[in-house]
Amino acid sequence: MKRYLGVDLHKDNFTVCYLDSEDNKIFKEYKLTSLNRFKKTLNPEDEIAVEAIANSRIFCEELVTIVEKVVLVAPGNFKIISSSSKKTDKRDAETLAEFLMMGKLPEARIMNKQQAYIKSILKTREKFVKQRTQCKNKIHNILIGNGVFVYPKKPFTKKGFEFLKNLRCDPLVKKEIELLVKHIIYLDESISEIENELKKEENQLPQHKNLISIKGIGDVTAAIFTSGIGNIDDFEDKKNLNSYFGMIPSVRQSNNTIHYGRITKKGNRMVRAALVQCTLGMISHNPILKEFYQRIKRQKGSGKAIIATARKLLEFIYFTLSNNIVWEDSNAGVIQSMSNSSV
Repeated sequence: MKRYLGVDLHKDNFTVCYLDSEDNKIFKEYKLTSLNRFKKTLNPEDEIAVEAIANSRIFCEELVTIVEKVVLVAPGNFKIISSSSKKTDKRDAETLAEFLMMGKLPEARIMNKQQAYIKSILKTREKFVKQRTQCKNKIHNILIGNGVFVYPKKPFTKKGFEFLKNLRCDPLVKKEIELLVKHIIYLDESISEIENELKKEENQLPQHKNLISIKGIGDVTAAIFTSGIGNIDDFEDKKNLNSYFGMIPSVRQSNNTIHYGRITKKGNRMVRAALVQCTLGMISHNPILKEFYQRIKRQKGSGKAIIATARKLLEFIYFTLSNNIVWEDSNAGVIQSMSNSSV
């Protein structure tokens, strides 16, 4: 008999609702250390739904070869559980099983081990970059607060650090600056190590060479796009890719009135931020994006123009990856190699 299993997963245990096609329900609780005991209860025709949390990828990998289907549920798109007035482990597992049976669960893609690693290390890099920026801003504020208005244009280079070291000021202030400079240097080294590690991983990814062949996309940005997009064949078309990263306008319709609002901002925030930053750099030297940006800017302003241009860039990325194109000159449309002969 076909069964639908909802799993409410935690870091050390999980609750399962076994729901069959005749609406019979059985609830069981397991420790993660007893995962093999749970696996013995499974049938090849079972379907399982698991809400996406930190350890859900490893959990799903253990089950994907045993059952017919494993669905990873995006919690941000499935508010029924988080907004429920009766929130218990059993109830959450039951809700997942019921919606799985109806085929109405918002699925999240299950990353492979390499994609998950790249995503994790990129998030670590992002945290280090934010910390470094905070330290630099703090030093700027200390200098201004102590009447130092003239200092090197690039105070966080070797020359700038020498200036800060020889700065004449209160000993406590000098000590604070010294500690901040040490932390900035440490973060610089850590970020550099992460980027070197990323290069080793990136070279093993087939679509990395496609992305860096687009002028304006560097190694780190390519890694962000690679980890976020995954398999380009998962996306039906370029609109589907834009929707996945929240780059499409929100729509509200009532009767004959349709209102288009701001972009939805759903999906990977890091990819969306990298896409906008990349667009800001590319509109100065890419003639197609530049013309498009300026035309939209005249009509709707710079803010909307940047988002619209970022959307166009993502469409170009989709075209590049879906046709496995490596560009000789992406600005001029000169192709170095291309595997899909249908385009």
